[in-house]
This record gives sequence, structure tokens and C-alpha cells, in this order.
Amino acid sequence: TISVDDFEKKLSAADVQLVDARTPEEYKDGHLKNALNIDVSSSGFAEQISKLNKNKPVLVYCLAGSRSAAAADKMADMGFTEVDNLDGGIIKWRNAGKPTEEGEGAPKRQGMTMDAFNRLTASKQYVLVDFNAKWCEPCKKMAPYLDQLSAEKHDKLLLAKIDADDNPELLKQKNITGIPYLELYKN
Repeated sequence: TISVDDFEKKLSAADVQLVDARTPEEYKDGHLKNALNIDVSSSGFAEQISKLNKNKPVLVYCLAGSRSAAAADKMADMGFTEVDNLDGGIIKWRNAGKPTEEGEGAPKRQGMTMDAFNRLTASKQYVLVDFNAKWCEPCKKMAPYLDQLSAEKHDKLLLAKIDADDNPELLKQKNITGIPYLELYKN
């Protein structure tokens, strides 16, 4: 796992292979230029990866870094000699101001503005903000506990769930570089 700056330096090499380990839908919403979309959670991952050159460097990323770390481990087990994972994924890449491109037909997502976020968190109640994603396993594991807490404290606590995929600009403005990420506000 390497930093955004080191990833960018290695990306400039002519013989590097770049893999986006996210779903096709996520890839369509924005990816690094010239990245191959090979979804680590798909049943065809091993078959698609095996078509790459095992002796050339591979750079791999996902949204936050956990799926691409799993992909890097699988590639190492398959005999790839050099595999580097982007620390913090495309979230950190974007927060560092690095370029991405959108796939054809990608929806233009506005997401929540910082003003709307500030209005949401300006409540007299406690506001627990859960930055998450549908595909994020740790987020899925935390969800029932957060929902239970929200139900038990409904008179004192508002639970606000914000999808990282739908709100990349808000995450960038708040310098959130990984999920799940929780913030608690009052007034």
C-alpha cells in the first residue's frame, strides 16, 4: 500500500498496468485515466486478472482502499511480482486534487452541498453523521448498531446517513479520506 504521491509517480511509468477494483457502476461514476475495471467482488476476477502480465507492475485502487488491498493480495497469490495498492483509494486521490474521468453516460450527481450539511448538523438535537457506502463491509456491519442507537435515542439523536459514492465533493470538502466515518454534532 503506497501514498497518493508515490502512486502517481509509479503511474507515470510506461509499462504499468492500472486496475480499478470497484464495481462497473462505481467505475462509470469516475476513475483514473486508462484504468481497467476488474471488479474484485465479481466471480470472473481471477480470470480477468490472469490476462494481465504478471511480470509488469500493477497499480490497483478502489474507493477507500480495502477492496483493492484484497485484490492486491489475490494477485500476489497468483504470482504477480509487483502489485501496489493506493492508500485511501480514489477518495484520497480526489482529496489530493488528482484528476479522474467519468465513464460514458455517467450520471451527474450533485450530492449534498456544504451549506446543506451545515443546516443538517445545526440541530439542537445530537446529529450523528454516518459517511458510508452500500458496498462497504465495515459500514454494513455498523449499520444495525447505528440504527438501534437511533431508535433508542430518537428523542435526542438524529442519524444522518451520507453515501460516499453520491457525495464525493462533500467528502473532499470535509477532507474525509476513508469510510466508515462518523461525526457527532450538537448546535
